[in-house]
Amino acid sequence: ADHRIEVSGMSMERRSFSVEELKSALATRTVTAVLQCAGNRRTDLQQVAKTSGDPWDVGAIGNAEWTGVRLSDVLDAVGAPDASDLFVAFTGADEVDVEGEEASFGVSIAMDKARQPDVLIAWAMNGEPLTPEHGAPLRMVVPGYAGVRSAKWLTRIEVRETPSDA
Repeated sequence: ADHRIEVSGMSMERRSFSVEELKSALATRTVTAVLQCAGNRRTDLQQVAKTSGDPWDVGAIGNAEWTGVRLSDVLDAVGAPDASDLFVAFTGADEVDVEGEEASFGVSIAMDKARQPDVLIAWAMNGEPLTPEHGAPLRMVVPGYAGVRSAKWLTRIEVRETPSDA
C-alpha cells in the first residue's frame, strides 16, 4: 500500500505515484502479451558456444493479460518531452551482480517505444493482483521486446538523453 514509483527526468515535473494514485488518476488498460526471456533455451546455445547469463532451459516464456496504465499517460501527466531521440529508463528494486559488484537492476527503451499504447505499468496479471514473482506491486510490460525490458518491482522511471547505463 505504501509502495511508490518516482518519475523524473529532463524538463519535467518530478512526481511519485502509489498504485492507488495510478488507478484513480489515469485510464486503466488491459493488454494481452507474450513475454520471453532473451535467455530462453540458453542451455541449448551453450552446447554450441559459451554464452553469458543464466542457463535457462525451455519455458522462460509466457502469455498473459496485463492490466495497468499506459506508460505514455504517465509521461504525459508529468509533462515529459516527446522527442524521438530520448530514452525512458526503468529501475527495479532488485539488486543484481555485475562483475562481482551489486547494482540496482535497470533497463531502458527508446521514447518511440515508450509512447506505444501497449506499453504498460502493470499491477495485475490475468485479472489478479501481481504476485512478487511476477513483479508486484508494479512492473513494466513492454510487448515485442525481450522480457528483460519488462522490469519487475518498479521503483523509478526516468526520461534521459542516453540509454540506461545499468
